[in-house]
Amino acid sequence: MTEAEYSRSLIWLRGEIDSALRIYHISEEMNQLALSDKDVYRHLNDEAGFWLVNSGCLQTSLFIILGRIFDTDPSANSIRTVIRNTVNHVEFFSEEALRLRKSGLSSEDLETYMEDVWIPTKEALQRLKPGVAKYQKVFDKKYAPLRNKVYAHSEFSDEHAYPLFTETKKNEVEEMLIYLLVVTDGIIALYNNGREPSLEVSYRDGRYSFIRDSVGRVLRPRVIGL
Repeated sequence: MTEAEYSRSLIWLRGEIDSALRIYHISEEMNQLALSDKDVYRHLNDEAGFWLVNSGCLQTSLFIILGRIFDTDPSANSIRTVIRNTVNHVEFFSEEALRLRKSGLSSEDLETYMEDVWIPTKEALQRLKPGVAKYQKVFDKKYAPLRNKVYAHSEFSDEHAYPLFTETKKNEVEEMLIYLLVVTDGIIALYNNGREPSLEVSYRDGRYSFIRDSVGRVLRPRVIGL
């Protein structure tokens, strides 16, 4: 794998995680508005056919993207693959590689910049694995069966699918995705700027409040007839 290929795969995966979180928050905000705003609830019922299809598409897209993110195929550009390539290609994070990426700086500015960078060892990068492995197990146990048997294929009847849904938790999906976003953002900051990744999860809904607000802007004007 070349450094350019690695960089593209990392950015692509980060985009997948972001897309899944946007879908999650759009779906959650639609449900929340329906419960909290009687006018929105009435509007959704008036156009039930459209909104049922819309909701189903969101849910299907979420599970399909989750499947790509947690794909266990070694050839897939999944979180497992990106973490494996990060650990196995520690040379992409070397001082020499970072200096090349920062070659646009003047010699003086570059030397000043390099004073504060973190150059990882392969052993240091190994700490990215446990948290990702934890959520991989959660996905494999609870969400992969739904993705494989209900959304990607139609092998289960409603009677067989329902027990699979009872094992899932909405907040758990967000928790998984937020953690992976923190991990990939941390790797990107390390790659681009030599900053040591932090695996502390310091934000939740607030980061995607803009997408939740957009749902209200779509639904509420139609309620009041604007």
